[in-house]
Amino acid sequence: MLIKEYRVLVPVEVDEYRRGQLFAVAEASKAETGGGEGVEVLKSEPFTSSDLRPGEELSGIYTKKIYHVKSKVPWIVRKMFPESALILEEECWNAYPYSKTVVTVAGELYVRTLPKTLNFDGKVTMTKTPKKSVKECIHEWYSKPIHGVNFDENIKVCYGLEKIYKTEPSKLNRISYLLNGESDDVCTNNLTAAVNEAINKSGCRDGWYQLTFGAETYCYYSMSPEEYNQTADTSSAAYRSTIVPACKKLYPFSNAASIHSLNESEALSINN
Repeated sequence: MLIKEYRVLVPVEVDEYRRGQLFAVAEASKAETGGGEGVEVLKSEPFTSSDLRPGEELSGIYTKKIYHVKSKVPWIVRKMFPESALILEEECWNAYPYSKTVVTVAGELYVRTLPKTLNFDGKVTMTKTPKKSVKECIHEWYSKPIHGVNFDENIKVCYGLEKIYKTEPSKLNRISYLLNGESDDVCTNNLTAAVNEAINKSGCRDGWYQLTFGAETYCYYSMSPEEYNQTADTSSAAYRSTIVPACKKLYPFSNAASIHSLNESEALSINN
């Protein structure tokens, strides 16, 4: 394979070129923006990273933008696609001469509110204090691996759940939202079925293992003798019958279970 390299001399220093490039991009964005269309700059800040070129730390400018392009595309495209498909999100790491740009389509996001009597119990990986409403959290997290949001109205804090383990009785002034960006039938789809689907997709808590029987998924944990002895009353005459309170003491959300099937027996032997 023959590789040819061409070099073009320019009458400016690298730093001058960087500043000129940023100015040219900003002016072009400004010229195309107006009337609710164009470029919306969410972030523009310096960054230092070795991800662009492994083994070499580079510095540059990170930008996050939203492109509203509805008026820029042919009318037939506007007829074929929903408005949300005409909103593009761009993330760019520019460390001239190296750069990385990721463009995604916002797509549809369906948000459903749980009954006021229920909240989600799950793995919280993100928190945010919105300035106005919970909508800010949902808008920011729609492209993240977040399946549910618990919003505490007392302290105005959102909790983003990467995993949903179950529903539980509602806490005072806390509202739960189910995020679903894939449903094609959100209006008629059963909410209970949607919640169960999210629980099944989330998997089990760390250290627990999952068994699925038909449409139902169960999470199991095998308590070690050491854990059991720490919680059980070993001096009791009914020592063996203390497994239920011992289980509840360690894991209040769970129930003690006995083996009822070959699948359970095989799972226990594999995971121990």
